[in-house]
Amino acid sequence: MSKYKLIMLRHGEGAWNKENRFCSWVDQKLNSEGMEEARNCGKQLKALNFEFDLVFTSILNRSIHTAWLILEELGQEWVPVESSWRLNERHYGALIGLNREQMALNHGEEQVRLWRRSYNVTPPPIDESHPYYHEIYSDRRYKVCDVPVDQLPRSESLKDVLERLLPFWNERIAPEVLSGKTVLISAHGNSSRALLKHLEGISDEDIINITLPTGVPILLELDENLHAVGPHQFLGNQEAIQAAIKKVEDQGKVKKKRDALLVKTRGPFNGRNHRWIPPRKPTTNTGLALVDAMLCCGLRVFTLDCEGNLSHRFQEEYETSKIPSALIFEDSRACVSKPNWII
Repeated sequence: MSKYKLIMLRHGEGAWNKENRFCSWVDQKLNSEGMEEARNCGKQLKALNFEFDLVFTSILNRSIHTAWLILEELGQEWVPVESSWRLNERHYGALIGLNREQMALNHGEEQVRLWRRSYNVTPPPIDESHPYYHEIYSDRRYKVCDVPVDQLPRSESLKDVLERLLPFWNERIAPEVLSGKTVLISAHGNSSRALLKHLEGISDEDIINITLPTGVPILLELDENLHAVGPHQFLGNQEAIQAAIKKVEDQGKVKKKRDALLVKTRGPFNGRNHRWIPPRKPTTNTGLALVDAMLCCGLRVFTLDCEGNLSHRFQEEYETSKIPSALIFEDSRACVSKPNWII
């Protein structure tokens, strides 16, 4: 029999959700669609007469801002909000900032699905050469965590997320729920999935099938031991929610053939501000490196050798028309072969 109710949700959509990039611990804000999702969530909860006593969020802006917008719609801005890094999104390691569809092209859809949805699989770890490493670990918010910065994760499986989340659940959230308070948790896709796994007793094998859309409130009914009484319920238009779930599931799939970027350079090219950045590692005998920033845009990335020769892999795919066009970037000057788009 149900004794307690808990509302949780994945934050509203952010810019990198829209761009299909692994956001993880990078502090991206909500976009306009995400703000609207949060407001709609607040309206739905208001229609159901929810009155919250306490709100928990991660320490990432998109989680906090979602909670604020919900409380504003409810007229409950005065409700205390407590934030913890233990509710942060899963740390995707070296995948942070990369485009999911591009990763499916490079590594296969099944590998990307395992990285995104499985319980035990951990992505490659982030290192100091990663373009977002210092942005994350130099951030002041992580200097006041309950663990030293050098002990914070560099990559996580869903199992790792659950292990770092459970102490906060057991010590802070669960006692508030047991005391009879109505609690809202505004978190992330994977921290929410980890908590659902714990509360519903979802198996390691079945958790891969649990997908959460952005900005949709989830109702959990719990017994006296804080075990779920039945499966979680998405609140709102069920047809729209299922379409949103399908959209999230398809993020790691190859939707169409992509154009290719060919790079000849001293090191990786930073596509965000169009400047050269030092190579991550000592260059190989070709003196080339892949361009992670362009992967974020969903482009196929190949390299030229020092003499400007195409890689064998590119030649094979280009000659069989698997690549409709290619952009060759060399010393900040671009020439386009078989162009059908402009950057």
